[in-house]
Amino acid sequence: MLGIILAAGQGKRIAGVSSVTNKCLITINDTCLIDYNIKRMIKFGIDRMIIVVGYNYHYIIQHIQEEFPDLDTAFVIQTPLLGIADAIRCCLPFMENSPFLMCLADELLVRPSLHRLKEHLSAPDVYGVCGVVKASAEQIQRAYTMRLNEANEVLQIIEKPKPEELFNHFCGTGYCLIRPELAKMVLYTPKNAVRGEYEMGDWFTTGLARGLKMTIAEIAEASVNVNTPEDCLRAKTLMKESSEV
Repeated sequence: MLGIILAAGQGKRIAGVSSVTNKCLITINDTCLIDYNIKRMIKFGIDRMIIVVGYNYHYIIQHIQEEFPDLDTAFVIQTPLLGIADAIRCCLPFMENSPFLMCLADELLVRPSLHRLKEHLSAPDVYGVCGVVKASAEQIQRAYTMRLNEANEVLQIIEKPKPEELFNHFCGTGYCLIRPELAKMVLYTPKNAVRGEYEMGDWFTTGLARGLKMTIAEIAEASVNVNTPEDCLRAKTLMKESSEV
């Protein structure tokens, strides 16, 4: 199975935490952020990876080639950096006609249960599964959430929701299992009028509007998007308490 890791961002808000050249190369308890995710993808069953790079990309490529020399890896350069949906668009020529697992290089999961993604994608009429964790309102408002029906099917994706848009306690993560039909919806995704990028929420909304059913799977006890020095400290604490890799 194919895995796609999104590692193109610069990480301006975390500057000063480390002298490393890319946010995903920051070390959390002796392991680089991106290495946690590569190891978890391999454990999930990923045997081929596409890593989307951008800012100072040669450092990431060098790191992966040194740390994972036997990994079947392709590097796709995203330039300019125009969001997650645009990153997936850059990968389309290198994908096979089969599902793939996507994740963010700078996100850590605590005690993950990624097999639940496969379980929820087993239904033939489901085209995407969003990995979620239960989280505080503050954390959800920094990420994305979704409005669900009684069967936990996604009705609406909301990025950086307002308080009145918090319909549940689920915070969406970058770990999503996607069928190719949903992946191709990036070709029809409009640029976000506010942020000027092609965003994941708009991509999934485009798929939903075209009848591609999505659902959720609770995949970890917690998640941390490492964007600030405070996030870095929280990640170190949580990962120290966790024995998972």
